Amino acid sequence: MKNSLNVVAIALALVLCGAVAEAQGAAAATPAGFGKTLDEIGKLAEKEGRVRIASGLQEKDVPKVLKKFNQRYPGIKVENAYVGGAENEKLFTELMAGQTDYDAVNIPSELVPRYRKAGLLAGPFEWKMVSPQTPPEHFSPDGYFAAVGFITYVITYNTTLVSAEKVPKDWSACLDPYWKGKLVVDTRPKTFTALYPAWGEKKTIEYARQLKENQPVWKRGQTDALALIANGEYSMMCGTYYQSALRMVTRDPQTKLAIAWPREVPGHLTEIWLVLKGAKFPNAALLLSGWLASREGREEYDQLGIGSAFDPESRIAKMIQKTKAKAVFGGWRDDESVITQKIVATWGLSPEKR
Repeated sequence: MKNSLNVVAIALALVLCGAVAEAQGAAAATPAGFGKTLDEIGKLAEKEGRVRIASGLQEKDVPKVLKKFNQRYPGIKVENAYVGGAENEKLFTELMAGQTDYDAVNIPSELVPRYRKAGLLAGPFEWKMVSPQTPPEHFSPDGYFAAVGFITYVITYNTTLVSAEKVPKDWSACLDPYWKGKLVVDTRPKTFTALYPAWGEKKTIEYARQLKENQPVWKRGQTDALALIANGEYSMMCGTYYQSALRMVTRDPQTKLAIAWPREVPGHLTEIWLVLKGAKFPNAALLLSGWLASREGREEYDQLGIGSAFDPESRIAKMIQKTKAKAVFGGWRDDESVITQKIVATWGLSPEKR
C-alpha cells in the first residue's frame, strides 16, 4: 500500500512539474516589454504612437499597403525606409554595428539564418495570438519571423510556339526531349529548392541531372527570360515567378506569354518580417508585423501575385484550387544554401553564374 502511495505521489509530482514547465513556456512566448494579449499589445502600441520600419515597400506603395492598418490604428505613425536588393546586406551590416535605429525590418529568406545567428531578434512570439487567422506556414517554428507573402513558381510558355496538346502540365514535362534546347531555366534554382521538402534530396538531384541533359538555356533572373519567351525566341520556361509572369500578362493583354500550373505548385518564403531586439517601439513593431501577416494585411501583396498559397481565401490559392493542383510549402529551413549548391553543382554551373 505504501509503495502504491509513493507511485501516485511521484506521478502527481511529475504532472505538476509538467504543468509548471508548460506555464513557464507559455510565459516565455511573451517577452518582457510586450503585451500578453492582442488587446494589450494594441493598447501599448497606441501609447507608443510610432514605429520605424525598413522594408521593400517603396514610398508610393506604403499608403496603399498600410491603408487599413492606419484606419484601424490611427494613433500609430509608421515611418518607412525603403531597403531593397543589395541594400539588405548594407542594412544587416549597419544593424550589427549599431548604426541604424529601426523597430522592425523586412528581409529576404536567405538572410533569415544570419539574423538568427547574429542575435538581432526580439522574441520569440506567439504569432497566432497577434494574427489569429493566419496559416501556420507564415510563422517560423522558433517564433521569431513572420512571412507576409510567398513566391509561387509556375511554368510559362509562348502561345504561338506551343500547341494546346503540348502545354506543360507538370514539372516532368521539362524533361521531355521535345523541349531539348528550347526551354529556359533560371540559374538560381529556387523553384527546385522550394520543391525539395516534398521531393527529398534524391529526387531533387536526379531531376536536376535530367533537366541538364535536356540542354536548357541558362538565364540569370526572370524579367529578361520572360521577355525572350514572350518574343518567341524560346518556347517555354521551367520555373517562373508567378508574380513576374502575372505582371507581364497584366501589362500587355496581347502578349504571347501564358502561364501553366503544374500539379505541384511550390511556395517559397518572401517578405519576411521580424522585430528587432532593443526596439524603441516594440509593441507597435509586433502589432504591425503581425497585421501584415494577416489576411487583411496581405491583400495588396495578393494582388501583386505574392499572396499565400496556404490561405484558401487568397487569390493565388483559388487559382491553385481551380487547376486542381497542390500547394507545396518550401519550409523554414537554414539549409537552403546547401541544397542550392548541390543543384548548381549538378548543373555544372559556377557559383558566379547563379
